[in-house]
Amino acid sequence: MQNRSILLHSMFAAVVFLMASSCVQVSESVLVYDLPPVPMENVMVYFDNDEIPEHTRVAILSGKGNSSMTSRGRMLDELRERAGALGANAIIISQVEEPSGTEVLANALATGIAGGARRHDAIAIFVEE
Repeated sequence: MQNRSILLHSMFAAVVFLMASSCVQVSESVLVYDLPPVPMENVMVYFDNDEIPEHTRVAILSGKGNSSMTSRGRMLDELRERAGALGANAIIISQVEEPSGTEVLANALATGIAGGARRHDAIAIFVEE
């Protein structure tokens, strides 16, 4: 009976881990279609307070993932990759949300996996060069 309990607990932990490890999910609202793709490495990152050159807005992006499974760098790379696939050559990071300590602790107690919701919102843009 104890072996079965351990097996069920292990299976539950594995399912929770797989669900949480889907890493980064990026949703998009496309504003401009049919632009040629841009390699992720060529997609610049701007922040709200940066001096941003003249541009066309291509899409609104929202990335989210579990903070214990997704680094900030990975989140930015995923946003850059999606923006590039849409033909944008830059993104403007408009909002960054990191989980609170309480959220991290609550997730650890509930699922056995520390972390919480990390979210980055961005506007994908095309800058004329």
